[in-house]
Amino acid sequence: MKISVDAPEFADAVAWTATFAPSNPAVPALSGILIDATGDKLVLTCQDHNTTARRSVAGSVATPGKALVPAKLFANLLAKMPQEGQTDLVLNGDQFSVSAAGSKFRLRRMDPQDFPMGYDTGPTPAVLNVAGPAFAAVLGRVAPFASTDSSRPILTGVRLSLAGGRITAAATDSYRMAIESLPVTTSTPDRTVVLPSKAAQLAARAVQAADEVVMELSDTAYRVSAGEVEVAGALLEGKYPDVGVLIPDGEGTAMVADVAAMRTVVERFGVLDAATKGLVPATLSVRPGEPLEIHADSPEAGDGVDHVDAEVTGGAVAISFNPTFLMSVLATVPADRVRFGLRDELKPALVTPADPALDTDGTDAVGGSDLRMILMPMRVG
Repeated sequence: MKISVDAPEFADAVAWTATFAPSNPAVPALSGILIDATGDKLVLTCQDHNTTARRSVAGSVATPGKALVPAKLFANLLAKMPQEGQTDLVLNGDQFSVSAAGSKFRLRRMDPQDFPMGYDTGPTPAVLNVAGPAFAAVLGRVAPFASTDSSRPILTGVRLSLAGGRITAAATDSYRMAIESLPVTTSTPDRTVVLPSKAAQLAARAVQAADEVVMELSDTAYRVSAGEVEVAGALLEGKYPDVGVLIPDGEGTAMVADVAAMRTVVERFGVLDAATKGLVPATLSVRPGEPLEIHADSPEAGDGVDHVDAEVTGGAVAISFNPTFLMSVLATVPADRVRFGLRDELKPALVTPADPALDTDGTDAVGGSDLRMILMPMRVG
């Protein structure tokens, strides 16, 4: 194998692909990056037990071939090598060398035949097209709400439901939930699948700059591709809970506040919460015609009270939240102001962007969103 490629483009491609390689896999070959050179391009592949990532790079292939080298080592080395001109790769027997602008290194190689096969979505997958930035934004907001508790594996995923020309992403860890949709182009019948949360976030970041993303779904696997980038993997098995029942039918009180101002105040209460390892709730006292009052009291750490300007309609209510979860919700709001729909101190809050106003399709010219988040309260006393 003998190849010449653009140095900075190749270093960037290897760095991205190597993020998918596990550090200490049970199968040693999974720590490698597979380089497959043929025609006028190189295809780089890394994978763990659940996800396969591929990226293509144009190059001058004098001699085609395959090489498998340690992914993290290769990425770190390329990042330090000269970034001007060409990078040359040569595989001669057991010797794999990489050189650029007078700098030359030889790396240990592994047997490409030990590298596992990637995932196949099957002969008749569902195919849909979606705008890359919107797809990345929705998954980026929803996926972090998935659980990290492996005892309930289905909740570690993001549910994707295709219906009525829209795809809806939902995730919950039983304490918070996020659900948001976006329009897609497809002729595929409606279906619902569950992607691993980590894979969903990596796929979103991989295609966020693409004008159009192609997503293929079967009953067991998925593939997300855009241009030279592809992420594929296994879907989670099991029945995802009906998250729709968590969305409140109505509300007794609505509160609208500035997101930045509220985050600043809640961060202060997070200090008390961190000092007691998550045992200090932040209580929101909401009253019509008055600023929002946030207070917390801990015998171990201390107490505090602060205020945020707010617009309140409906009756007075006091409700307590875990400050960390409250901060995560506020950090997700894609708007300058946030709206809390409240009923009483024991019912979940419905949190949505307060502005800009949405068009009927859930979006508008300045980035509106139909994002809805549920935040479960903490019992106090």
